[in-house]
Amino acid sequence: MMGERGDSRMTSRENILVKREGFIERPHLIERLNEGLNCSLITVTAGSGYGKTSLLSAFARNRDDRLIWFHADRLDNNLPRFWRRFIEA
Repeated sequence: MMGERGDSRMTSRENILVKREGFIERPHLIERLNEGLNCSLITVTAGSGYGKTSLLSAFARNRDDRLIWFHADRLDNNLPRFWRRFIEA
């Protein structure tokens, strides 16, 4: 996977985070994500600080199959850049 500057190192935007101290397990949300695996796309939305990244990290750590970890930001408002980064992921 290409990093933000075109090199082969993964950036923090592309790494799955390790489990943080004080992480609250949310098995019912993990189950909802597992149920969503039958879909083509899963999106998770919530306000800042609600634990989206922690939840998805926990979900990804417990999967044996390949997952795409993609975080869109305001720079991804440029459609060619968005699709380039999405395909690289």
